[in-house]
Amino acid sequence: MSTRCPFCGYKLDANNYCQNQKCADYERTKILEAETAKTASNADTSTAAVDSSGTAKTTTNSAATDSTAATENAETASK
Repeated sequence: MSTRCPFCGYKLDANNYCQNQKCADYERTKILEAETAKTASNADTSTAAVDSSGTAKTTTNSAATDSTAATENAETASK
């Protein structure tokens, strides 16, 4: 892979992205970096947290629980 930007000749960073703010390819670089950061943050929040005993901590979706309870209450009231 080249170590220089094909558009402006600026030296590329470790991820082979152009860091020259005057370059046409710089906007693409910012979009890719934002997408990478978003993907990394989603991966961090979607994994289950593990406590010191080695068991996974589970969380409940309270919105789903509330909607299920409301549906059951509505069915009971209609009978």
